Amino acid sequence: MKITNKEKLFNPNYTYVGDPSVFLKNKPSRSKHLERYVDGENVKFLNKRFIKDGYMYLLRGAKNGQETGFYSQLYSEGKTIESEKLDPKKVASAQRIIGNTPFISATTDIYVAAGFANNNRIYVLKIPVEDVYSFCEDNTFLSLEESEYVIPDFISQEEIVRSFRYDKFKGIYHYLANEVGLDITPEDLGEYENLNQPNMNKIKSLQMFNSKDNFLDPALKEVQKYLLSMKISKEKVKITDLRQENACNRRKIAMFTDAHGLLEPVQAILDDIKQRGITEVYSLGDNIGLGPNSGEVLDLLEENNVKSIKGNYEDMLDFGVEPFCSYLSDEKHKHFVWLKNTLTQHQIDNVKLYPHFINLPFAGKNIALVHFANDVRCDFTAHSSWSYKMMLEGGMNVSEQFKYTNSKEQLIELAAALKYDISEELLRRSSSDILKVLRIYVRLHQSMFKDYQKGIVSYIDDPLFTHDGALYSIDDYDAIFQGHVHFDIKDHFKNTDIYTLRAAGMGYQSEREKDQASYVILEEDEENKLVVKKVEVPFDREKMCYAINHAEVPSQDIKKYTLS
Repeated sequence: MKITNKEKLFNPNYTYVGDPSVFLKNKPSRSKHLERYVDGENVKFLNKRFIKDGYMYLLRGAKNGQETGFYSQLYSEGKTIESEKLDPKKVASAQRIIGNTPFISATTDIYVAAGFANNNRIYVLKIPVEDVYSFCEDNTFLSLEESEYVIPDFISQEEIVRSFRYDKFKGIYHYLANEVGLDITPEDLGEYENLNQPNMNKIKSLQMFNSKDNFLDPALKEVQKYLLSMKISKEKVKITDLRQENACNRRKIAMFTDAHGLLEPVQAILDDIKQRGITEVYSLGDNIGLGPNSGEVLDLLEENNVKSIKGNYEDMLDFGVEPFCSYLSDEKHKHFVWLKNTLTQHQIDNVKLYPHFINLPFAGKNIALVHFANDVRCDFTAHSSWSYKMMLEGGMNVSEQFKYTNSKEQLIELAAALKYDISEELLRRSSSDILKVLRIYVRLHQSMFKDYQKGIVSYIDDPLFTHDGALYSIDDYDAIFQGHVHFDIKDHFKNTDIYTLRAAGMGYQSEREKDQASYVILEEDEENKLVVKKVEVPFDREKMCYAINHAEVPSQDIKKYTLS
């Protein structure tokens, strides 16, 4: 049976009954939350030194009493398990530090595991390789480091093969190297010192999971002190160094943006793409929102294997409207509530898995796909799409506003908004280093942030434009493709071309364009050069207008954008 009494489930005074391991005795299969992003090729991103006979051996630190297994919060809240007598606080294994994720984290770094253990146990896990996901270009929204991995839903009791006290590094290494037979050295575990005498200060600085409030600020200072004592971020690798490696032959992709719940233009675009034989298709976000058919648009994108990124409307669906209240009228607020109620849980869950950007090596160039190059989650007003378009029409060099993205200026302002004072010593470090400290601060203090700060928290945990663990600026790319503005604009910043796509069924600037849906095709020519082709295709405008006029939607903005 499904959970029917959520008040009872989440009542902190409700006593947990039973052993959580009983929920795994039928060994339910894990869901494939990341399947659409890794295309079944995640194994190539795993550290092969920790793989043997189809299994990957990982470490996880936790408090005592977790031998029964580990469970993600979404799993323990009834997405898979069917029980009323389940206390997520007992079953979910400290996932609050990440939030309501459907994943369990694990690592190959023995010090990270010891930090999670918080003076308790380090568990050795044996997980089928097909169930382990790593840091790679297609799932950077997880904000993982190279030594970190995630497993969907749960880790069963059978998959915990050994446990050790948090400081027994030599025993852990001996077990993995000699008993399991992994071809590893202490350095592969992140241990460069004496296995018999782990660096206790290093472990202490990484103990981030303590429920006592008075631990938080001292812990952050220790963490920052430790991070500043070492080189914590990778050198900023020139993305261009990967161009030739990632070049393809005569590849074609298609992309569109800002469908905003208008079904007819999207249907016409996808039909035209299919007739051209193009199978790699991207949406730049805001698939939902203003129009009457957001659910149908989402279903259509899923049926056609369209890879989408998050726009501001998808972000609202993920963490609410509060970060966007500076521009939301009461009418738009009511419209969002209406929109959310029209979508199924499956559609909402899919949208929450969209990344915020995609790195796309193409035609010997490195391209980024994004909803807008100034992050809409935390920079919606200051460097907005409206100011960009108006200033551009006024002949101003407005692409300068994109310098703000991932800059120290941005990080300082966001830190101040979260009441964190960045030290002068930290300011001398790279943006990547500053972000890492802010990420630890956010995870330690997660419960204190208000709803309106969720956009900033989301950016810090999963920023735009990252590659191989480092932060990048737009001028590190050859081209940026974005939406959000709704109108077709070609711009550049230094040597970076900036293509702003017209909205799929809006943003027309002539009577002829009213009946034309808009999208873009990227091609590689015979000389392996990038060719950008704008495509307009007729769609059933009369049917779209009928749907708009007869929809009982709180906001009438869609009429302004499409009928006037």
